[in-house]
Amino acid sequence: MSTTTRSLWSRPIHFSLTGALAGAFAFAPTLAGADETIKLRDTFSGNIDFVITGATMAADTDNNNKVDAPAQPAMAEIGDLPEDATLLSAKLYWAGTIEPSMCENENKLDNEVDFAAPGQDPEAVIADGCFCSIGAMSYDMQVCFAEVTDMIVDIDGQYSVDGLDALLDNGDTHNASFALVMVYESESADPRRVGIYDGLTTMVKSMNPKATVTLEGIEVDNPPQGELAWYVLEGDINGNKDENVEVAGQPGGKKHTPTDAINPPNNPFNQTINTANPPLEKVIGVDVDSLSISPALTPGDNSIDVTYSADFDKYWIAVNIIGVDVFEPALQPGSGKDWALSDDADNNGEPTPGDTVTYTITLMNSGNAPANVTVTDVVPAEAKSWAPGELCGGTLVDDKEGTFEVSDIIIAVDATCELTFTVVIGEIDDETPMKNTANADLGNDIEIPLSAPDAMLRRDGDGDDVFDNDDNCVDTPNTDQLDADENGIGDACEGDNPTGGSDSDSSTGTDGTTGSGTDGTDGTDSTDSTDGTGTSDSGSGSGGVDSASASASASASASASASDGSTSDSATAGMDTAGGPGDGGCGCTSGDQSPAPWLLAMGLSGLALRRRRRLS
Repeated sequence: MSTTTRSLWSRPIHFSLTGALAGAFAFAPTLAGADETIKLRDTFSGNIDFVITGATMAADTDNNNKVDAPAQPAMAEIGDLPEDATLLSAKLYWAGTIEPSMCENENKLDNEVDFAAPGQDPEAVIADGCFCSIGAMSYDMQVCFAEVTDMIVDIDGQYSVDGLDALLDNGDTHNASFALVMVYESESADPRRVGIYDGLTTMVKSMNPKATVTLEGIEVDNPPQGELAWYVLEGDINGNKDENVEVAGQPGGKKHTPTDAINPPNNPFNQTINTANPPLEKVIGVDVDSLSISPALTPGDNSIDVTYSADFDKYWIAVNIIGVDVFEPALQPGSGKDWALSDDADNNGEPTPGDTVTYTITLMNSGNAPANVTVTDVVPAEAKSWAPGELCGGTLVDDKEGTFEVSDIIIAVDATCELTFTVVIGEIDDETPMKNTANADLGNDIEIPLSAPDAMLRRDGDGDDVFDNDDNCVDTPNTDQLDADENGIGDACEGDNPTGGSDSDSSTGTDGTTGSGTDGTDGTDSTDSTDGTGTSDSGSGSGGVDSASASASASASASASASDGSTSDSATAGMDTAGGPGDGGCGCTSGDQSPAPWLLAMGLSGLALRRRRRLS
């Protein structure tokens, strides 16, 4: 199934490598090994849903329930999504045990893997961030992540990850795996809030027996519907009395322990991937599961708490996802932004200086509650002036210079309205892209960027109906674009010298003096002068020798002849330098240019050497 891929539209909190590692992979000894607490990183709202899959990347070749070899490339498949599913975000995680450094050596991290989406060739992926935790004296634990949305064309199909360099040496907690989290929109999806949490939190009864994450700022719909998913590292098959997950909706107060046929209530982290088809068991070193949390929800709940508990089985929480149907407005799918050339002042069919472009922002409420929207749009820098247009019944905020802002836009469920503003294009360079993005705020802590396609601005500075970047005479009108000598410069701006050569007397070449030479023949001295009046090496040059050696002797003769006040136009005779326009050359070298000091030095040393040879 082909889908449209586009940029993340929620308000994401992205971690750069250094930002993420500031709390988890520390370069200062005082912070070494500190777990990165599971935190809300990305929030999505609209007619959306999520899917998660993954795979182990390690093998137990001697059947002792401990990994001892890589199993790569690792494969996982996604299918059965709605036909109209449009990908909003795809985030790849890869994790495993690594050589120990007390999380102080960043070079121990493997922050690059090869990723292949369905129908695509593998490509290297560099991590946007990584977390590290001290597992024991013999190993550290890592998890890295990267946005891969733009690498995916078809959502449905098989994904692969390869190249993870993990420590796999029969350790009790050695592991390697990957997980892929996707958020998509579909007209068939109910209005939903999806929160993605990640980090690297160690769970074990003796050290950190409980950890709670919370999704806030919601209003649970009626009937209540929700799911919880996780990517957890190194769970064991054996049961644990106190290992469980508890979900509580607030303020309703209902509680529920998510479970299914392969995830018992007291051992949810037991090497299973229930999002695969069919569900997988005994997937060593990793759990990727999605379970219903609907029994914990009451219509109108405004927050959800998820509490992880640990017994003696040590595991790491890497990703936690909460998806819940909500009673709220939604602007996706259906909303967007576009532009049109509304006043073509020069009638050339393209947006150019002086033309007017109209931006149209379409807002569609695909949710299940009325929307009160505020739209903020910074006017493009390429505009020399702008004016508001349609306001969708909202109020123009007129104290924002250079910003089109409209508040209190009321949109009923399933209703659509359009806002517009116009810009007049100012002076720009030819082929300047004009970018513009509006932010729609629903008042529920979700801002939705709505980006227009880039408007490629053109410029025809001389008014000859040929744009500057296509014009062979940018400042001289020449609609015919004639170029007799085909040198890329139009005849109209070459004047009386269509060859492009200079009319000055500074051309240095003369007929018969260019250094064409033959292989292995040096230019010879015609006279060995010691009184400053000697002649230069002959123009036969040194064929087959780079101009540097030829010009060295030429420079020497120029220096010698200059000692008695005379000058020699043949000083360039040994160089591969073409003559002036009248001699069939390009006329591109000025005769009054002085040789570089290093050329003079080389020439003088060569001249002295030849004199010593003659004297001997």
